[in-house]
Amino acid sequence: MEIREAKDLKLLGFFGIHVEAFKIIFSWRQIFTQITLLLILPLSFIFIVSLEISQIVFADLDIMVAEIELVSPNSLLQKELLNSFSSKMIGLWMFSAAYNFLLLIMSLLSTSAIIYTVACVYINDADINIDKVMNVVPKVLKRLMITFLWNLLIQLVFFSAVALLIMIIKFIVSVLFVSHPEFINFSFILLIIAMVLVIFYLTGFIYITLIWHLACVVSVLEEDLCGIEAMKKSKELIKGKLWVSLVNLIIFYGSLVMIQVASFAIKDKYSWGVLGKVMFGILSLLVILLMILVGLVVQSVIYFVCKYYHNEKIDKTSLENHLKAYLEGYVELEEPI
Repeated sequence: MEIREAKDLKLLGFFGIHVEAFKIIFSWRQIFTQITLLLILPLSFIFIVSLEISQIVFADLDIMVAEIELVSPNSLLQKELLNSFSSKMIGLWMFSAAYNFLLLIMSLLSTSAIIYTVACVYINDADINIDKVMNVVPKVLKRLMITFLWNLLIQLVFFSAVALLIMIIKFIVSVLFVSHPEFINFSFILLIIAMVLVIFYLTGFIYITLIWHLACVVSVLEEDLCGIEAMKKSKELIKGKLWVSLVNLIIFYGSLVMIQVASFAIKDKYSWGVLGKVMFGILSLLVILLMILVGLVVQSVIYFVCKYYHNEKIDKTSLENHLKAYLEGYVELEEPI
């Protein structure tokens, strides 16, 4: 597959980018199938299994809460139930930490493999194979991890700033209410402020996430750019293609949320039976797998679209040399005689 002309790529919109992504996947279906089976399938399976485990644990905790409310306060039985509840909560936190860490690693591995492969497609590297990809993945992982940690730090700072702002506004409104109770509807004002701040926080969270997604591609494909520098570069690149990236992000995360909601809803529908729930689990696994694969390829294509949109020349030779640098020390496996 030959790389598109700059004048064609820079004009691609939402549908054009997805058509290009599917074209890449089907043109190089062997390598993408291998990556899917090795990395994306385990990632999707971890996501599905975690949903089932979470449902079981939360259902157990709900039963315990109901039992605690029924027994006499400060009784020996209540203390035992509270201790058991605390132990299970600690276990849930430990599971969540381990699950999120494993999910992060598998996600970054899948991301690095897909981005590297798409870049090889654009430089028309006919020798790309799964051995090369898996050799590159660990080397790219460090760069992606640095970028993720910067994203996490920015998100924490932003969340802390919004939380502090909420506290300050609540204090000011409380003072005004005490001073002029006859003129101020305290509850209504707090509700309006809360709605505005929630919208503000969600907007900021989504924007930072958009920048991080593109920064992942920058971290892999641009030499000496990772972490905060990759985030800055991504912020500049995403201008002009913000809405395309936003719609893609909403579809991706919206699909995952819908699967989670459907999973919790189906759990209470006993008429589905075991077979029905298993079939739903398999269907959910396939949908998540497809969404991750297409989402990562689209994310990589958006990078090239943004580069050309801003008239930033992509030197095919330089990109090829940069990608080959990841393969330093790699030895092609010989076929057995």
